[in-house]
Amino acid sequence: KEVASKIIDIGTTQTEIWDASDYFTTNANFGIDGGFMYFKNLLSENSTPDLQHDICIGDARGGAGNLDGVDETKRWFSLQPGEFAWVPWDLTNDIYADGQETNLAALECWLFIRTTTVNT
Repeated sequence: KEVASKIIDIGTTQTEIWDASDYFTTNANFGIDGGFMYFKNLLSENSTPDLQHDICIGDARGGAGNLDGVDETKRWFSLQPGEFAWVPWDLTNDIYADGQETNLAALECWLFIRTTTVNT
């Protein structure tokens, strides 16, 4: 079992948050082993309303690419300034963040591993 945290500066370049291979082992069971992730867009308000300050969260299946496109299938969700999310993770995909347009913000990230069959 493990708890990890970090704060990531977000720009317009996709950034890896959690690498699944750091946590998942071949002995793990899908749907049983895993954990939970907490994310928060630390920008408290949109001080420049003409700019987008959303942070997009997703994975990079099929290679790297932006998560902030209108029809981007790799994006799981977006966080506006001050918003947070709590989501489960089966440790199977790498997790990435990407700022929307001219976003300059910070993302708070927590990972709570709930099982003992992971790389720690």
